[in-house]
Amino acid sequence: MKKKKFLIIKIILIVLISIFIGFGIYVWNAQMVGNTIPMPLGFGLAEVVSDSMYPTIKTGDVIMVVPQDEYEVDDIVAFKDSIGIVTHRIIEENDDGTFVTKGDFKDNTADDIPLRKEYIIGKVVKTFAGFGAFVSIMQSPAVIIMFVVIIALLLFLSTKKEKEADEADIAKIKKEIAALKQENDDKTIDDIQAQIDALKKKAEDKNERDKKK
Repeated sequence: MKKKKFLIIKIILIVLISIFIGFGIYVWNAQMVGNTIPMPLGFGLAEVVSDSMYPTIKTGDVIMVVPQDEYEVDDIVAFKDSIGIVTHRIIEENDDGTFVTKGDFKDNTADDIPLRKEYIIGKVVKTFAGFGAFVSIMQSPAVIIMFVVIIALLLFLSTKKEKEADEADIAKIKKEIAALKQENDDKTIDDIQAQIDALKKKAEDKNERDKKK
């Protein structure tokens, strides 16, 4: 039972380390690619830094963006602009296949330049209200490294504790063997060895049962 418990803890910690390292790579990639959103799993996440889509999407929200084969009027899309990434709504499709876009904020007017499909990063399919602060914190390399170090330390301590538990079991078996030797001074070496072998077999059977639990 103990071995199964330690194994589960190790798997969880290894998965957590993998997640944080993967997130760190994602953040690094996002910083390298500039005015686009990396999508290693077919979707991307981005923090909203303006209120151009208020009240639909607010500053500090996080949007999930997924590329589409086709885009339609009323879709909210993230697209590349000369100043970075813009998130606006498609309000009209032109005859040449370009789109007219506009932010939902009441004072906004339609964007001056028609949007070509190749500049669209993807459609906004989900909004996570207020998650921007959390994402900003988690994007810090120092925070990512800190979490990886903490989880690695927990993994080391778990391994150490498992080793100590194994050593305690071995010490217990040795103690039982020593006690048997003292109680059986009048027995032959073969008798004592048989008892020792029986104890070892008992310990092995217990370990096998623990693994199967």
